[in-house]
Order: sequence, then structure tokens, then C-alpha cells
Amino acid sequence: MTIIEENKYKITPDQNIQNKIGLTIINEISLTIKEQEKNKNEIIEELKNNIKKLKEEIKNKDNKINELLQNNNSNLNAPVNQKNFIFKIVLLGNEAVGKTYLLTQYVKKQFSMLYEPTIGFDFYKKELNLDGKIVQLQLWDNAGDERFNIISSSFLKNTDCCVLVCDLTNEKSFEKLEKWRTKFLNILDNKENDNFPFVLIGNKCEQSDERKVQDSQIKQYCELHNNIPYFETSAKNDVNVEKAFEEIARLIMRKYNY
Repeated sequence: MTIIEENKYKITPDQNIQNKIGLTIINEISLTIKEQEKNKNEIIEELKNNIKKLKEEIKNKDNKINELLQNNNSNLNAPVNQKNFIFKIVLLGNEAVGKTYLLTQYVKKQFSMLYEPTIGFDFYKKELNLDGKIVQLQLWDNAGDERFNIISSSFLKNTDCCVLVCDLTNEKSFEKLEKWRTKFLNILDNKENDNFPFVLIGNKCEQSDERKVQDSQIKQYCELHNNIPYFETSAKNDVNVEKAFEEIARLIMRKYNY
């Protein structure tokens, strides 16, 4: 009986090999977990650094907003006959609808296929002559990605016109226009909300084969909001870009009876 019990717990060569294989597998798994943990920590650290950089960039742009607003306010207080007309125009819309491309095409006559999302905002200036009157347009391009946009009362202060931009090949960007319009009015929050001038731009008209937003949808939206002006543009091919912004400037001139 004793012999049988001893043999029962005796480790065979095969079992010894299996144990070694098991230990090897366990060690490999442990090393893999440690490596993954190390990679995870590196990724977290990289994300922290990126967030820090973004916060610094947004802070710098916020300071730039305040500086520009101060300059704008001083110009607005000057007598009309001693200054050029200065109009502030804000562009809103989803990411990748082409807001930045419209502005670089209009201001710099440039277009690049490289897509770089706007962080916070970008600012452009364009001077034009309208019927003998010198007009400077201050064009504010806000980030379409909600993680990076900084719409605030200070950002919208003294805005003369809001341009809503959608991508004609992306129906979702059209459906989100009302969200952008409502957000703008809620932050602006003044007695002129009902009559505030909006303009709608449908961009990427050159991609007619991929068009998803129909004329009937646009017509219905414009009629619903006091027949706001609408322009179809192609930032890529420079179609109607200059015409759209010139008409926006004229719209503001009529608003102030200049």
C-alpha cells in the first residue's frame, strides 16, 4: 500500500517537461504584460504632453482674441469719416467642411490637399473696395471639432455676420448647421438675435457626383430662417469664393445703412 502511494505522486519525465513548458509560458506572459504596461505608460505620458501643448496653444490664441478685440473696439469707436469700415465675420460648421480652405483661397489664393484640423481658431484679414469704400474683413475660422473649438462670448463679441458652412457631399454636416446656429445665438444672447445676419455656404460643389445635400433641403432651410443668402462654392477650384465674401460684406453694409 505504501509503495502504491509513493508511485502515485512520482513525477514522470513527461510531466517534468510539461512543468517546464508551463513555467516558460507563464514567464513569457508576464514579460508581455510588463511590456504592455510600459507601452501604456508611454502612451499616457505622450497624451499628457499633447494635452499640455494644446492648452498652451489655446491660451495663446485666447490672448490673441483679446488683443484683436481691443484693437477692433478702438476702431469701432472712431468717427466713420476717419476710418475704413471693419467687419468681423465668424465661420462655423463641422470639421472638414472646408472653412479654412475657403479662407486661404479667398485671402491668399492658395489651396492645399493636406488636411490639418484647426485648433481653437485661425484669423485672416482681407481688404476690398466696395463702391469706393475701403472695407477690411476680419475673418475668424473656428475649429469644427468640438474638442478644439473655443466659441465664447469674448470670441463672438462684435460679430457682424455669421457664415454657416456645410459640405455638399456630407449630409451630416448639413444636418448639424442648426446646432451651430443655435449655439451661436445662445452665446451671443442679445435682443437682435431674430434679425442677426446669417449666410449659408455649401462647399465642394465640384464633387457633383458625390453630392448628398439636395437643392430642396437648402431652399427649405434658408426659407425657414428668414431667407438667408446661400452660395455654392468650391474652395478647391475657386468657384464663387470671392463673390460669396463680397456679397457678405455688402450684406453687412446694408445692415448698418452704410
